[in-house]
Amino acid sequence: MIKFVLNILIRAIKVGLKLDTQIAQDVLCLPKKYVIKINVLPKNKSVTIKLENGKITKLKHWQYENVDLMVEFKDEKSAKEVLLGKTSLSTSFCEHRIKIYGSVNDAITLTRIVNLIECYLFPKFIYSKLFTPQPKMEESKLKFYLTFLFGGKL
Repeated sequence: MIKFVLNILIRAIKVGLKLDTQIAQDVLCLPKKYVIKINVLPKNKSVTIKLENGKITKLKHWQYENVDLMVEFKDEKSAKEVLLGKTSLSTSFCEHRIKIYGSVNDAITLTRIVNLIECYLFPKFIYSKLFTPQPKMEESKLKFYLTFLFGGKL
């Protein structure tokens, strides 16, 4: 289930990159050919993406040599709480449920991207509890969901 939700998150980031200029600006702040790995312990369920030229590509485990930023959840329960909107990514980090390997500035940029994506994905009663102040969304949720579900290959 965690791998499935991580894949949904990556697709949502691709849609957000296409529709929201704030997400596009945050992606452009990251260095070129930037590799991010999101890993969930203890079974090492992971997803790896590469940010290059303003586009996101999901990588297979054999397609990358080194990872620039690794976000590692200490257990599956912590990952589920963040990915399903029960707690925010920053709260989980403060509670030492997440480890970051790499640049803290880049991790903060990734956190901003994920926070905005969660605002698009979740209903207001969920994300209003997670974020104060709430991020501003540029597009409607309807357009986001239609692009997410029927947008074809992004």
